[in-house]
Amino acid sequence: MEMEGKRLHDEVAILKTAIEAAIEEAINKRPKSIDHLNDIPRSSLVS
Repeated sequence: MEMEGKRLHDEVAILKTAIEAAIEEAINKRPKSIDHLNDIPRSSLVS
Protein backbone atom coordinates (compact mmCIF):
# COMPACT_ATOMS: atom_id res chain seq x y z
CA MET A 1 0.00 0.00 0.00
CA GLU A 2 2.84 2.38 0.84
CA MET A 3 4.45 1.77 -2.58
CA GLU A 4 1.16 2.57 -4.30
CA GLY A 5 0.93 5.86 -2.39
CA LYS A 6 4.50 6.78 -3.35
CA ARG A 7 3.82 5.93 -7.00
CA LEU A 8 0.70 8.08 -7.04
CA HIS A 9 2.57 10.92 -5.35
CA ASP A 10 5.30 10.70 -8.00
CA GLU A 11 2.75 10.68 -10.83
CA VAL A 12 0.98 13.73 -9.40
CA ALA A 13 4.32 15.56 -9.12
CA ILE A 14 5.12 14.72 -12.76
CA LEU A 15 1.69 15.90 -13.95
CA LYS A 16 1.96 19.11 -11.91
CA THR A 17 5.34 19.88 -13.47
CA ALA A 18 3.99 19.17 -16.97
CA ILE A 19 0.94 21.39 -16.43
CA GLU A 20 3.06 24.24 -15.07
CA ALA A 21 5.38 23.97 -18.09
CA ALA A 22 2.43 23.95 -20.51
CA ILE A 23 0.89 27.02 -18.86
CA GLU A 24 4.21 28.87 -18.96
CA GLU A 25 4.65 27.99 -22.64
CA ALA A 26 1.13 29.17 -23.47
CA ILE A 27 1.73 32.46 -21.66
CA ASN A 28 5.00 32.98 -23.52
CA LYS A 29 3.40 32.24 -26.92
CA ARG A 30 0.29 34.39 -26.47
CA PRO A 31 -0.04 37.50 -28.61
CA LYS A 32 1.40 40.54 -26.87
CA SER A 33 -1.42 42.72 -28.18
CA ILE A 34 -4.69 42.45 -30.06
CA ASP A 35 -3.56 44.74 -32.89
CA HIS A 36 -3.43 41.78 -35.29
CA LEU A 37 -7.22 41.46 -34.94
CA ASN A 38 -7.59 44.80 -36.72
CA ASP A 39 -6.38 43.08 -39.91
CA ILE A 40 -9.68 41.17 -40.19
CA PRO A 41 -11.85 42.74 -42.91
CA ARG A 42 -14.94 44.30 -41.34
CA SER A 43 -17.22 42.95 -44.08
CA SER A 44 -16.52 39.41 -42.90
CA LEU A 45 -17.56 40.35 -39.37
CA VAL A 46 -20.90 41.91 -40.32
CA SER A 47 -23.62 39.88 -42.03
